[in-house]
Amino acid sequence: MLIDYTKYQDFNKLNDIFQEIKKLYDVEKDVKEFRVEDWNDNWDSGKHDEKVATHSYDIYNRFVKRTPPKRYESVVNKIKNLKGISYSAIIVVNPQSEMVSHTDWSHIEGMDENDVDKTYTIMYYLKQPKTTVEHCGMKWQDKKLYLPEDSVLCLDGGRTLHGVYNYTDE
Repeated sequence: MLIDYTKYQDFNKLNDIFQEIKKLYDVEKDVKEFRVEDWNDNWDSGKHDEKVATHSYDIYNRFVKRTPPKRYESVVNKIKNLKGISYSAIIVVNPQSEMVSHTDWSHIEGMDENDVDKTYTIMYYLKQPKTTVEHCGMKWQDKKLYLPEDSVLCLDGGRTLHGVYNYTDE
């Protein structure tokens, strides 16, 4: 493990929250109810371009005032009450994706780039529906970490360079 999540004060709450996210997750409904970022910076259509490997949507962002869809309201309130959480997003990973190294702050709407927030980011990496590939993952420089579909990643600050990959990454 590259990050010892067990040291996070609210670690014991993360799995239950993730399981709730997984039950609520319905990519077809979600892309209609949330503001979707497909990672070619097309924020307007709410549709994911098939050429783009990955897309995401914020379910909680303390920098932007938005009301979550009714079905997500309970879990968003639980996320808000976690220690030090600023941002939480669902990231839908195409099974053939590979993303170049980046920092997540580039994807956090409303955060002041000159006053970097030092709290936690929770990301839920979920595979595309109707795919057979069970694993995607992340890499930090020369280190690789497999992320099963049902894992939680909690990054301190999001400033650590990383990229998404899967079994096709050599």
